[in-house]
Amino acid sequence: MDTQQIEVLENEISTFHSIYATRHSRNFHADWSIALISIILTALVSALGVLKIDNAASYMALLSIFNAAVIAGHRVGTFGERAQFQRLVATEAENLMTEFRFSSKDDEQCKSIIQRLQTLRDHASRNLPRGEGIQAAINLKDELRLQKIEEVSS
Repeated sequence: MDTQQIEVLENEISTFHSIYATRHSRNFHADWSIALISIILTALVSALGVLKIDNAASYMALLSIFNAAVIAGHRVGTFGERAQFQRLVATEAENLMTEFRFSSKDDEQCKSIIQRLQTLRDHASRNLPRGEGIQAAINLKDELRLQKIEEVSS
């Protein structure tokens, strides 16, 4: 590969990493923010139950309904699972970048890195967790590990 192609590949890996690091951060913060909102709402409902306030039961009912909606949204959104998956994708892209920067830049090595980047992109686009837990991240990690083993053995 010539110098220009090497720079393009390095830029693609870096951009891919940046995108997934940002997505991880957003989903991580969304997950914790929603959990915190739910905790605050639960505490308010409990406080209203203890305090002797007029119409406390009405306020408690409204806060409980709102809290149930927040919890349902949290479960549907699977922000935590997505954040874990996106963190794994970003970390694998970072590992790929490190390997690329500190390895020889011969055609075979570059083809191997391109193939692993394509696998990473493929998994990132098709296997975002949607309630099946962290299994999508495990599958991605296993496939990348198998590719690496195949490279070393050939």
